[in-house]
Amino acid sequence: MKTLLVGLSVLLLISCAPLNPHNTIGEDIGEVGLRIVACPVTLCISEYWLHEERRNEAAKEAAALADKQAREDYQRQYWAWYDTLPEAQKDLEDLKREAIAQREKDRQAMRDVAALQALGTALSQQGPIFKPFQHQPRYQPTAPIPAYPAMQPPMNCITQPYGSNVRTSCY
Repeated sequence: MKTLLVGLSVLLLISCAPLNPHNTIGEDIGEVGLRIVACPVTLCISEYWLHEERRNEAAKEAAALADKQAREDYQRQYWAWYDTLPEAQKDLEDLKREAIAQREKDRQAMRDVAALQALGTALSQQGPIFKPFQHQPRYQPTAPIPAYPAMQPPMNCITQPYGSNVRTSCY
């Protein structure tokens, strides 16, 4: 019981430490009460998140260890199989491994060349390397085009009666 009272007293003192000096007594009592109620809840939440994080890290480490062991088992099986081969097939397997290793080296060299080309292109530009997007029109705008073309004065017009209406045709 004594440890519970000591713990509660320490909790009250910690809760009262950073109170605003301009608060009224009622506001201080409310703030301390809220802190006392909220402290265990927030403490439990933070402990839960820490536990989840530790569990996720342990799962990742276990997966990495299992992956490493699987690769080592595969390597042991490969070399055990390799030892059973006749010399001619061992030479072929050696050539395959060398070809695969060379292909990976070539791919890495191509990636390095592409990265250097991109860097050279970026550095050869004037001004900063990364510029904000600026809209460049593909054509130079000209004078606005009117919605309707200008009408030419008619050269020759003929007006004819058409039933109860009159029809005018211009050429």
